[in-house]
Amino acid sequence: MPDEVPLAKEYLPRWITAALREAVTRRSVVLLTGPKQVGKSTLLVMTAPFRDWRYITLDDFDTLRLAKESPQALWSGVDHVVIDEVQKVPELVKFAVEGPATFLLAGSMNLDSFMSTPDLREKVTHFSLRPLALGEINHSAAPSLLTDLLQGAWPQVGERAALVRDPLEHLLHGLLPALVFEQRPSAYRNWWQLYISEYLERDLGHLAHIANLPGFRRLMAALSLRTGRALNQSALARDVHLPQPTAHRYINLLARSKLLEFLPSSAPREGENLVRSPKIFWHDPALPVFLAGYSDRPALEGARELAFFFRNLVLHHLRVLADLLQPRARVTHWQTRNNQAVDFILEQDGKILALQVSFAKEPTPHAIRNLGFFLDQYPHTLGGILFYRGETVRDLGAKRLALPWEFITG
Repeated sequence: MPDEVPLAKEYLPRWITAALREAVTRRSVVLLTGPKQVGKSTLLVMTAPFRDWRYITLDDFDTLRLAKESPQALWSGVDHVVIDEVQKVPELVKFAVEGPATFLLAGSMNLDSFMSTPDLREKVTHFSLRPLALGEINHSAAPSLLTDLLQGAWPQVGERAALVRDPLEHLLHGLLPALVFEQRPSAYRNWWQLYISEYLERDLGHLAHIANLPGFRRLMAALSLRTGRALNQSALARDVHLPQPTAHRYINLLARSKLLEFLPSSAPREGENLVRSPKIFWHDPALPVFLAGYSDRPALEGARELAFFFRNLVLHHLRVLADLLQPRARVTHWQTRNNQAVDFILEQDGKILALQVSFAKEPTPHAIRNLGFFLDQYPHTLGGILFYRGETVRDLGAKRLALPWEFITG
């Protein structure tokens, strides 16, 4: 599958672009990572100022050889450089930091291991490009919801979302640019099948020397069915009949390739008995749906995991908006050993919001109680929000509101 060649009929501007532009005025090296086909190359060749910089892609064999043998020759005589597919020669991060130009490096793998020294972390600003937000598809501005909530400006009770969206459509379809304007179910199902076979299995398999491809497939399917749940690697390895070290390596490979992500647990207070394991989510909410075998609407409507897939869709938009905040907000989950849980805890500069997600069209007592329990335990929390599929903002009492989930999508 050619990298970053979208089928979309038009370029969709990304909300993160302004932050990238600002970052290259402050840092000589900016790193942009994201999964294959998320639109990194398209953003860099379509938007100012990056479209006017020297563009280098390591997909070209001769360029790749030169990057390994004499990397400084790539940017000789220029002041501004884009290097795409940098994960193929991750050592270029260090050369760029030492170089005379301003660099924007783009890649589809997590390069944290190559920025392990404080010096590199200080000199490189890292951004993640995620699949499209629904507001980006509609050419809408990024919603100010998180900023407003953190500043105490809450939506008015009775307020309605500007648009009513069908979450199942997006859970089946996906949010990668290549799929945005493709409405035929057979076409996007085929696209996901190719994505899995040609990238996940072939390219990653070659990169990581995956010897047990059937085991890798079983692992991906099992992970998809655990979306939104705490990860127990030992139990997962037993379920898919893989040695635990092999399962661990495959899971880390999916995370390094920006396909799978771990939502960490909140830091416990002294004496607090919390679940410490991270929870499993995916960068594109449609990928676990496809991996789990739900290929059409009736099948997805009957899926036991539907509420968790929906939670992934909401988290995707929460992550997109949290990355736009300055400073960036941290997102975690909170769960006690007694199963009181809040899906997402958002923290910025000491301010905390508790965020719950429900697939129901009415606020559920269980979700309301869990928000209340958290607020009782952490009374300094600004408040609790329940994202649900209802149409209006509802007052839940005691610093809690129910918001239509569309409020976070733009």
